[in-house]
Amino acid sequence: MFFIQGSAVAMVEYFVKWLTSIERNGNKIIMESYIEPLNQSIPRLPPFTSGDERRFLFVQLDSNWVFYLSNFKLGTDNSVSAVMVDVFKTKCLSICNRQDGKFIDILGWSEQSNSSELLREVGYSIESGLSFFNQGTPFEFERTDLFQKRKIRERFTDESILAFLNGLNIPLNFADDTICRYAFFVHKKGKLWPASKEYSWEEAKKWGL
Repeated sequence: MFFIQGSAVAMVEYFVKWLTSIERNGNKIIMESYIEPLNQSIPRLPPFTSGDERRFLFVQLDSNWVFYLSNFKLGTDNSVSAVMVDVFKTKCLSICNRQDGKFIDILGWSEQSNSSELLREVGYSIESGLSFFNQGTPFEFERTDLFQKRKIRERFTDESILAFLNGLNIPLNFADDTICRYAFFVHKKGKLWPASKEYSWEEAKKWGL
């Protein structure tokens, strides 16, 4: 999942134009808006797809942060969030909390380099053997006390993720099903590429999503 700092309205307006400009399979780009809790917005994403992201969700959490998710089978690709950071000169927190790893990335705009930069990456992954990684300067709010734990999985925990959400002032109640928020659902209407396939929610769960 991704949390992008800024306005969902501005992001979606740009995103629809950008997605339309790069569409090469004759699909129409549709945008729908709702006022609803997140547990009603997320079920709009299936079917999940491989090879081609087709359904995208932007939810305005508060005046500062936007929740972003897509329907890609292996997890939301970071290309859209990277574009938003570049265009709006902002920052983005991405969180991976799956069976094969638990880590965060913070991508932010740098005035010095006039480009986006990876500001922070910390956590663990089992992609090529269980390993802990710690790139960039830690923030004051991080649970750096856990980094010395003998077991790698104990060096970055759910508490570590909560520390980032708290430290960046991202609403911890973003998943509260009693709170209605502005949600923007963008999707492609048309045919799939031959190499793309669709997967149900149950099938996607097998991939640890």
